[in-house]
Amino acid sequence: MKRLLQLLILLSTLFATSAAAQRDTAAWLAAQTYADALKNGGLVVRLTSNHRKMQAMRALLDTGALNDQNRLRLRNELELTEVETRRQNREIMTAFRLKYNLSQVYFTYDTASVYLAAGRRNGYFLNDSLLTDPSIQLQEGPFLSLRVGYADAANYSGAEGLILGDAALKDLRNRYFPTSAAFNNFVFFFNDWLNPSTASQKRYLKAVEKLRIKLREALNNLTDSEDDDK
Repeated sequence: MKRLLQLLILLSTLFATSAAAQRDTAAWLAAQTYADALKNGGLVVRLTSNHRKMQAMRALLDTGALNDQNRLRLRNELELTEVETRRQNREIMTAFRLKYNLSQVYFTYDTASVYLAAGRRNGYFLNDSLLTDPSIQLQEGPFLSLRVGYADAANYSGAEGLILGDAALKDLRNRYFPTSAAFNNFVFFFNDWLNPSTASQKRYLKAVEKLRIKLREALNNLTDSEDDDK
């Protein structure tokens, strides 16, 4: 009976080890797929448009249900939202232009995500003036996507930062490949206190630099592994 129990424990351990190895292999292969998608297809950055928020404001302004004071307040809030949204997107684009060099990078608004997920390759990408440029063409094949927000977008429980996704716009979950680069909010608040005019830009520059370093390390590790297998 004792030997039977030992045999069962041994078999259970071997099965668990084998299952874990299979999971690791699957994750490693997925990481290699992400690396290939990044190098060959590029990175598509989905900029926040605040379209729904601003659309709701404009609709409320059009109803005529507001008094003059509230109408003025809402109009000012709408204008501020437009300015801040454009400023943020310019800063994100600038950060990638200055700090990212691992692949082609494309920019589009989150409102165009339906086209991106459907496989459409042009007609909604942005030039450096944040204007749609029909001449910008996404290469054929898989790519990686990126959004600015929280790691757990459903309830904002995760860290805020640059979140990587696949071509289907699903957030990456992988132990061998970066999934995000979190913002350093403590440094941001300190910089915002010292110099509010540059704090936001510095925040994005640091985050993109962090992302580039993490991606470069993963790409090197995956490439070295492929070379060892040859």
